[in-house]
Amino acid sequence: MKIRKFAIFLLLTVLLVGEGLAIAPKEGTTYVASEETIKENYFWAGGTLDFNGRAQKDLVLVGKEVKVGGIVEGDVIAVAQRIRILGEVKGNVRALGETVTLGGKVGKNATLGGKYVEVAKGAEVGWDLLAGSQRLYVEGKVNGDIKARAGEVILGGEIGGSVDSKSRELSLLPTTHIKGNLLYSAERETVIPKEARIEGKVIYTPLPPLPKKPQPKGIPLALKFLWLLGLIAAGAVLVLLFPRHIRETGGYMLSRPWLHIGWGFLVLIATPIGATLIAISIIGIPLTFITLALYMIALYLTTPLVGTALGMKILGRLLKREVVNLYASMALGIIIFFLLKHIPFIGWIISLLGICWGLGGMQGAIGRRIRAGRLGPQA
Repeated sequence: MKIRKFAIFLLLTVLLVGEGLAIAPKEGTTYVASEETIKENYFWAGGTLDFNGRAQKDLVLVGKEVKVGGIVEGDVIAVAQRIRILGEVKGNVRALGETVTLGGKVGKNATLGGKYVEVAKGAEVGWDLLAGSQRLYVEGKVNGDIKARAGEVILGGEIGGSVDSKSRELSLLPTTHIKGNLLYSAERETVIPKEARIEGKVIYTPLPPLPKKPQPKGIPLALKFLWLLGLIAAGAVLVLLFPRHIRETGGYMLSRPWLHIGWGFLVLIATPIGATLIAISIIGIPLTFITLALYMIALYLTTPLVGTALGMKILGRLLKREVVNLYASMALGIIIFFLLKHIPFIGWIISLLGICWGLGGMQGAIGRRIRAGRLGPQA
């Protein structure tokens, strides 16, 4: 019952109040001293966090820069431009950012995603490591398995299990010690240093060559094109009905993108959890269906919102204007975002960031309207 109430509270707070969660967002730096002990789940959103205390439960962190140097008894969930986990986390670590550095000890699993992901020398992951990035560097110790999807993977630490890697390039340092198997796909076979130790099998699978022409033909290609046109049409309807709101939301999304990505991430995970827990009650089943329906609509509308924000930024720089045409911005941005989502290896990261950014923009817009008492038909 406590878990259910907490999930419902989290869901409603994120959707309606937004920036009023446990700790209000701040543009400056928040310090948690080493002598401080936090007994409850800790929610933080802001500019920079320097956490050196002790947390007896979970940390949920959203901001521009996050550093965790203390002791966390539970899990750490972090979304920020720069993330550094330098202390001890006895649970799991789930981090998404531009640069993610793991320099401390993780008791269970580590799930890391970003442009640059590093498990530094001296770091340790108790169980498995799941990573997706443009560049992955592992020099620390992973007691379990490693599953990596990246543009470039560099391994130089001790891995207690097996490695499953799919990347354009895989490099092994002389300090590499893999107790299990090495299963990897790359453009070319890697040169294994004599000093490196691999106790299991080494299985190399060449990446299939990139097709000269797109493979999808006929109906699949046509459906993708129609889906793109549908997104542009949906965006045009939004701009037609709510031009001022869309412009304000796009500007606000551009002013603090990582903060909105973080709030969107909370909405993304909290909504289905809250809807499921509400469904436990028979009375709550209709509310669950309504919530999930709105959730699916919101996911679909993230692309038009993200596209509008991107288009406003791009056209503003090209035309050197502060105010640009919303329809042109929306169409251009949707096309660019649609293409970015299909980039090999990192397309899923871009797609996830876009979904979180769009959800965060919607959450912020609704929250601002409610707080200002202006949620209603646009004049």
